[in-house]
Amino acid sequence: MTSIRNRGIYIITIRFVFFICIFIFPLRNSNCEVRDIKGGSTIGTAKREIDQEKRERVIEILKKDNIDEMISNFFPRRSEVFWILLDIVKSKEESTNRRIAAARSLGELGLDHNLNVLIDNFFLGCEKGKSFEELNWSNFPVGFALIKTSASSARLNLLNKIKLARDEEMIRLCAFVLMKIEDKDVAKFILEQEIKKETVTSQKEKLEKALFYLE
Repeated sequence: MTSIRNRGIYIITIRFVFFICIFIFPLRNSNCEVRDIKGGSTIGTAKREIDQEKRERVIEILKKDNIDEMISNFFPRRSEVFWILLDIVKSKEESTNRRIAAARSLGELGLDHNLNVLIDNFFLGCEKGKSFEELNWSNFPVGFALIKTSASSARLNLLNKIKLARDEEMIRLCAFVLMKIEDKDVAKFILEQEIKKETVTSQKEKLEKALFYLE
C-alpha cells in the first residue's frame, strides 16, 4: 500500500515539474520577446484609395428600398465594401438618404472599426429632442446603426465624443447609444468610473450630464 502511495506521489511530482518547464519558463521568455512591440491598433490609419467603379456599384445597391436585399449584395465582398460605405457616409456630395442607407448597411454588416464616422454623423436624419422612448430607426437612423454593430469598442468613441461635445443633444444621444450597447446599469457604471478619473473640469461636467440622462 505504501509503495503504491509513494509511486503516486512520484508521478504527481514528475507532472508538476513538467508543468513548470512547459508553462512557466516559456512565459518568462515570451515576456522578453514582446517588450518591444508597439501598442495600438493600425486599423484605418492608412489612407485608402476608393475604386470609383466599385463605389458606383455600391451606390446602385444603396438605391434599393429593401435593407435585407442590400446586405445580401454586400456580404460577398464585405471587407472592401466597408471602406466604400464609410466614404459615402462622410461625403457631403451624396444625398442624406444615401448616406443614411450606407450607415444602416454598416450597422447590419457589423462594422467594428472607424466607428467615429457613425458618431460624427449622428444627426443625419435625426429628429432632435425625441425622448429615449421615442427614438427608433426612422428618427435616429445613424445612432441605431451604431447600436446594431454591438461593437464593444464603441464605448471609448462615445466617451470621447461626450467629453468633446459642443452640443448637449450630442451628449444625450451618446448616452442613449452607450446605454443601448452596454445595458443601462453598465453604461451608468462606465460613466461613473470615467467621471472619477477625469481631471479636466469641462469634460467631467459633460460626463456628468450624460450620466444625468441615464438616471
